Amino acid sequence: MNIRAGIAIFFLIVIGYVGLSGYVPLYADGANYILQLLATKEFVHIAENRIFATFLTQTPVIVALNHYAPTPEEAIAIYSLSLFAVPVLAYGYALWLTRADPVAFTLTIAAICIGFLPTVFVIVGEFHVLYALAWLYAAIVLSQARDTALNAFLLLATAIVCIKSYEASAVIAPLLAVLTFFMLRSTRKVTEQAYLALLMVLLAIAAGVGIHGYLKPRDAGNAGGFVTSLFKIVEDSELLVIAAIVLSAAVASFIRNGIARAALAAATAWAAFQLLGREAASGYTDVLGLGSPNTQRAQVLPFHLLLIAGLFLNRLLGTGRRIAPQTWSFAPLLVPLVALTAVYITDVRRWNTFIVKACIELERPAGAAFYDDPSVKTYGWDWEMPTLSVLLRPKGSDRLLQYPGYAGWYPFDPATDVPDIAGYGRGTGICRSR
Repeated sequence: MNIRAGIAIFFLIVIGYVGLSGYVPLYADGANYILQLLATKEFVHIAENRIFATFLTQTPVIVALNHYAPTPEEAIAIYSLSLFAVPVLAYGYALWLTRADPVAFTLTIAAICIGFLPTVFVIVGEFHVLYALAWLYAAIVLSQARDTALNAFLLLATAIVCIKSYEASAVIAPLLAVLTFFMLRSTRKVTEQAYLALLMVLLAIAAGVGIHGYLKPRDAGNAGGFVTSLFKIVEDSELLVIAAIVLSAAVASFIRNGIARAALAAATAWAAFQLLGREAASGYTDVLGLGSPNTQRAQVLPFHLLLIAGLFLNRLLGTGRRIAPQTWSFAPLLVPLVALTAVYITDVRRWNTFIVKACIELERPAGAAFYDDPSVKTYGWDWEMPTLSVLLRPKGSDRLLQYPGYAGWYPFDPATDVPDIAGYGRGTGICRSR
């Protein structure tokens, strides 16, 4: 299959992701972000060391809010597009840059399938910005076209955003600095050397900011959970299965014998089908069984680092340049792309079921049975329920959903300090517009 066709298929899948997402950006911290954006028309930063990521993803919403009064549903749609834009454009451009190198292209598909698609349900996470931009940086700096005006700008912009995007820059930025140093040593152009040296300085700053974020975290429990999850990666069978499926598809794409390639691709498809079957039969599980968002973003990080190292080795050894494109096939790589998309569709359907049930509950007297529902237990975070209520309920309603007995943290005081978004929308509310 033509590589350009592969890129086109990837973007078609992504368009499907965005179209299917609906209210997925409301999951986890997303509802709190949207509510605060609507209430204040100002950027919402939960951590100082992530502000560049939030600037990127919230700017379109801020612009919309200051030019007209969108309904909450419209604001969510804009936010969804802006959240997807950074990783989609970053991975998409990386695919284009690596299109002539079968190994680098395959590694990019692997990064998408392991580092992005399994965690895309938590698209609101700032880690998506760092992981995607780190891959784009590696693809550009190791390419022959890094000195073009566009790529030089993207390298600089990416290095700057990495400074305050996510704490994992503590380990990602040093690896990118090593790649940059290697390319600095390989060029004799004084101006390019100076530019690459500047990038290394920025990456050193990014590493320092990331380390500071772990040493003095906003939430010690959150930071500790991230680190603990890294050491439990072997316990996450689902992520290891995904990695094995991607590896099998990658190997199949390089097999020259048509029969052997088809056989391995079929075996890979069977494994992917088994993964889908387990997900479909499991009832309500937490997004592929990968655990909490904190666990997900931690456990895909080692794979991301290994794949970036793979890009570096490919550039160092020149492996991809020695493989004739016509002996490589994109088709087997469709297996993990399609399988993970199908899993995502399943999760979105379950999320939409939860939203419908929340809407029904908001229109009737409080009942404890709602909180025992499997979809509510999976997707309805205890501190998030009042926030979701404000966004979902029709104008004029003061109904709030709250877990019975929960006395922990809320973004606002449900009794005295409920954000006012009455100025937005046309009085229907998200629930009534469904």
